[in-house]
Amino acid sequence: MGTINAYRIHLVFLILLSSKSVFAGGFEAHKQNLQNMVVSISDIEAEIKNLIHHKRSEHDREAQKKVMKEIEEKHKKLIEAYKTYNDEVNHVKFRHPEQGDDGERTYTILKPRTLEQIENDVGLEGKLDRVKRKMEAQYNQSPPPPKSKKEELAEKKKIEERPPERIILRK
Repeated sequence: MGTINAYRIHLVFLILLSSKSVFAGGFEAHKQNLQNMVVSISDIEAEIKNLIHHKRSEHDREAQKKVMKEIEEKHKKLIEAYKTYNDEVNHVKFRHPEQGDDGERTYTILKPRTLEQIENDVGLEGKLDRVKRKMEAQYNQSPPPPKSKKEELAEKKKIEERPPERIILRK
């Protein structure tokens, strides 16, 4: 009778250790899990961008509505993926601190982007913004801001108000 109870205790103990809620795993397992989550997030974003391209090229309203529903479903999956990623980051940050690590760990929280932000990235404005950021980074100087119409008119008036130079002819 005593050996049966001992086996039961060992069996319960093994089940508890193997359950995910009690045994969280090491930092390396979590690190790999975080990397996989980042890849899945980028895959979902790529799918959304492809669907946006498809929606823009489609001319039929019904087909556009179907594609838009797909985009909304993918966006819900994307928000859920961001949530699970951020939960995992918080778990790693607080449950697996840097005990004796030589390297420094950095934890980044990802914020989910709206559909409008993703659509802007896909469109012409997004491409222009990326080129502008690249130009500013490379040349370390931003272009001068465009002048307003008032400034342009003021400059033209200054030029017009200057008295003409006198030409003197001598023999």
